[in-house]
Amino acid sequence: GTIVFNGGKITAQGSTDRNGAGGGAAFGGGRGASNNDIKKMKIVVNGGILNKSGLKSVAAIGGGQNGGGGTVQINGGTLNLTTYSGAVIGNGWDGNKNYTNITINGGTLNLNAATSGYAIGSDNATVKITGGTISITCTSDAIEANESIAVADGTITIHSGKDGLHAENDEDNA
Repeated sequence: GTIVFNGGKITAQGSTDRNGAGGGAAFGGGRGASNNDIKKMKIVVNGGILNKSGLKSVAAIGGGQNGGGGTVQINGGTLNLTTYSGAVIGNGWDGNKNYTNITINGGTLNLNAATSGYAIGSDNATVKITGGTISITCTSDAIEANESIAVADGTITIHSGKDGLHAENDEDNA
């Protein structure tokens, strides 16, 4: 299905399972969603204020633990998002082989991957940035995509423990 945010202020945490492990994303998919389900999921942010803090192993926007991020399109709004061991925008923890397609056209994004995980993307992602103001703090790669990363415009500030932008695909024959 499709989730569209056009305005308002929403604060969410995601969910945990009965043992306290990661469950569903704050805005997006559930734990361990199949690639077929993930390819049907689309999240569009046109405006508003989205806040997420707390819980480990789940993405703020995208996939729950072991789940991919689906399609995420950010056109505007203010996003203040923090995760612990899941991508901020993308896959939940251990969901890296799943489908993720991220497009950022605008907005103000304050992203913090506090302990591990990428700020934007996943190992199996496509990331496209055409605008917006993005501030990233993370301990891992800030923007990660094995498929591709394309940046056409916008202002991006990165404080990363590893690479700022990292695109690597062992299957490329170039």
